[in-house]
Amino acid sequence: MFTYELSLLQRLLIIWLFILCGLVLAVQAAKQYADRPAAKWRLTAETKPYWYTFYVLEAFLLVQISHRVLMLNFSGALGGYEETLLDGLWMGLLALECLMVAGVAVRAALRAGQPGKKVKAQ
Repeated sequence: MFTYELSLLQRLLIIWLFILCGLVLAVQAAKQYADRPAAKWRLTAETKPYWYTFYVLEAFLLVQISHRVLMLNFSGALGGYEETLLDGLWMGLLALECLMVAGVAVRAALRAGQPGKKVKAQ
């Protein structure tokens, strides 16, 4: 069975991306309690798909970073199914992220294709 190991540089880049995403989430959480937060930081009906995609990306990065550590800690705990379970979790999050990105892209394409609202002249 082929297993791909990330290089040290790839691991560092993923960790820094995870930290950067965490900072964005912290700013979003802080903006929820601001007096008048900008609409892009709130969970509105329009921004929910984008933020939920971002949340799944953060979960995917967490699983990617912690995969090896979890494999070492789970060894023998699930009767040999540890790798299958973690790989299934990883593939499930990857598939969910792909579907969410595709959904956001389709939504943006549909919105771009719609004609603008007409304003009545007075």
